[in-house]
Amino acid sequence: MEITRLDNTLLYENDGHYFFYDSSTGVISETNRLFNELINNLCKGDKIKDIIRKLNSVHDISKINITMKEIEELQKNGIIFNDNKEPVIRCADIPEKEWDRGNVLENLILHISHECNMECKYCFADHGHFNSNASFMSKEVAKKSIDYWFEHLDKSRKQTNITFFGGEPLLNKEILKYSLEYIEYLLKGTGVLPKYAITTNGTLIDDELIQLFLKYKIQPDISIDGGEFIQNKNRPLRRGIRSYNKVEESVEKLKHYYNRLVAKITLIHEDVDKLEKSVLDLWEMGFTDIFYIFALTNDENMTITKSDIVELRKQLFSLAENTYDNLLNGRAERVINFIDIGYRLHNNIVKNECAFLNPFTIHITPEGNIYKCSKMVGMKQFCMGDIYSGVQWRNFISKPKSYLMENHECRSCWAKRICGGGCAYANLIYNGDFDVANKLTCEEKKVQIEAAVYLYTKLYLNNKKIFSELYNRPMKGPCIK
Repeated sequence: MEITRLDNTLLYENDGHYFFYDSSTGVISETNRLFNELINNLCKGDKIKDIIRKLNSVHDISKINITMKEIEELQKNGIIFNDNKEPVIRCADIPEKEWDRGNVLENLILHISHECNMECKYCFADHGHFNSNASFMSKEVAKKSIDYWFEHLDKSRKQTNITFFGGEPLLNKEILKYSLEYIEYLLKGTGVLPKYAITTNGTLIDDELIQLFLKYKIQPDISIDGGEFIQNKNRPLRRGIRSYNKVEESVEKLKHYYNRLVAKITLIHEDVDKLEKSVLDLWEMGFTDIFYIFALTNDENMTITKSDIVELRKQLFSLAENTYDNLLNGRAERVINFIDIGYRLHNNIVKNECAFLNPFTIHITPEGNIYKCSKMVGMKQFCMGDIYSGVQWRNFISKPKSYLMENHECRSCWAKRICGGGCAYANLIYNGDFDVANKLTCEEKKVQIEAAVYLYTKLYLNNKKIFSELYNRPMKGPCIK
């Protein structure tokens, strides 16, 4: 297997088959060796006559000329190397009146608890407190928050995504119930379908909550870092009490009702070489869909390093192989990072810029403050208003004059269409400036995409049926039995 990274282009060889990906147009296609060699030389700026002279000793001159004409025709028709196409969906300059008319807002993330029963070693949210005092959303604030969201919701949409977040949201069980009932009441007759999710540490799930999840078709996304050793090391309950067995009990209960269960791994430096084992442990535990992210921290003992990228590549390609074997053998277990990226590639979906730059989702805190990014909640300079006086529109819609996609390195990057220009919070944490891309987080994303392309091309070559089923339709919501 061979990968060649070029400006705006990725050339890929898998089991003797050649593939070409162009980030300017999103085209991904099986090609041949000659096509990729010509593209490689053209992208490096070599003159055509010099390219022909170089390749003439390996390839027939007539085939070189035919393939060169094909490339020229593809470029002429704007199919490849089309710089007129935007590689990322930029946040438009939306007038405030459109917000007030309910033509913008799509999703709600309700922070019903800024308290947590765990003490995760890498927690960006100050153990659920978000740099403030522990707090729970009251019924009054929940109602006003939901009213504000509903008033501004774009009701022409078929679906709205509503996520309950914390801290640990299940610490505020009564407000979770109330919010669900009230949202259902408001949406009745609108034609808008609510899709619910909850991000939880999984230690508080009981039979009553499971019935609530089933009633409202809630997808529980459980944060757990791996097997017993890693979970207890990274994510202990308060006072250092082990948490693994609590989550295990919850998963055992959920398995009776859900065909698919989602786990989210937060990866730190010391566990990079254990990523594959962590995924395998969680599959064995009963999770089917594993998603991993890197902890965003400037703690030198936990943050990603250059050497981690080399190890991560090994781990991810091995996991891509595991996912491939599972798919071919009819097993449910998979790594969602790979599937999501493959779906975007296959359907040429251009990713939005990050949540911080988009006006389509709001986070509302227990106090009723409004933010655009979960990681920035509690950072007062990024508060965008509140449910009482509304959003501060200039702050809410404004963008930095120069953001990632206006930087040369991002504009010429082959991965830009899939990564969306990166994470503003990560840049702020690592570089002190959300305009400055962090090279290590960029490299981590590229390695992840390359492993996803490996799985994508391997399925394409070896099982068209599974390939079509997996990539021609989006991943389903909660899979309740």
